[in-house]
Parts: sequence; C-alpha cells; structure tokens
Amino acid sequence: MRDHIVGVLVGLLFVTAYASWDSKSIAKMPRAVTCECANEESYTTMRAWVTAYTSSADECGNDFGITASGERARDGVVACNFLPFGTRVRIPELFGEREFVVMDRMSKGKENYVDVWVKRKYTARRIGKSFVDIVVVDS
Repeated sequence: MRDHIVGVLVGLLFVTAYASWDSKSIAKMPRAVTCECANEESYTTMRAWVTAYTSSADECGNDFGITASGERARDGVVACNFLPFGTRVRIPELFGEREFVVMDRMSKGKENYVDVWVKRKYTARRIGKSFVDIVVVDS
C-alpha cells in the first residue's frame, strides 16, 4: 500500500482540549504524514508511544470502567489525547489490521501516547511500551 503513495503532507494534528498550545506541548506532538494511495484510500500515519491499560481503580480511579466519552471500556477501545473521540486507528506493528476506536483520554501531559484497553494487567504488561506507527483510518 505504501508503495503507491501519490502525495505526502507533513504537519501536526490538532490538539484536543487536554493539551495546551505552548511550545513544550507542540514539540511533544506526533508528526503526521497523510498519504493518498492509488486505490483511493486515504490515511494518516504518525509515530506515537503505545501502552496498555485496564479498568482497575489504581489506573483509572473509581470510575468503574467508564471512559472519558461516557462509554464503558471494552475490547477495541483506546485512550488518546491528540485525536477526537470516535477516530478509528490501527497499530500494524503490534496488532496487524485490527482497528481501535478512540473513546478515552489519558492524563494531561501524555500528548504522544495511545493507550490500548485490555481486560487483564498481565496482558498490559506483555504489551509494554513501544514507539510505533499509528494509522488513522478516519476521524
């Protein structure tokens, strides 16, 4: 798919209300590359830190698994501060073609992170922390 790139636009994604526009925040934000492919599929790719979290009280407080968007945390949900709720993303290096939906936020200061919700802490520890490509399918 990447062999058929027609155009590349390098820029920054916008910041949600959780990030401020000071120079430190802008420097931490992921750089985005927008690609238009020959098969007319358009996507944005950026690099970000990927971690995992569970709904346990020590990680999320006492909200009983309710995300910042008001939905219950479940398989396929990610937390992210630099993309709007409802954005579909893929993390090919870790999860192949599986798609996730942004439905949660992370603590302030985590501007370049995507946090994947998992059911068990054991799974979260196995995922660890990786700096990988994030593909924004749509927003």
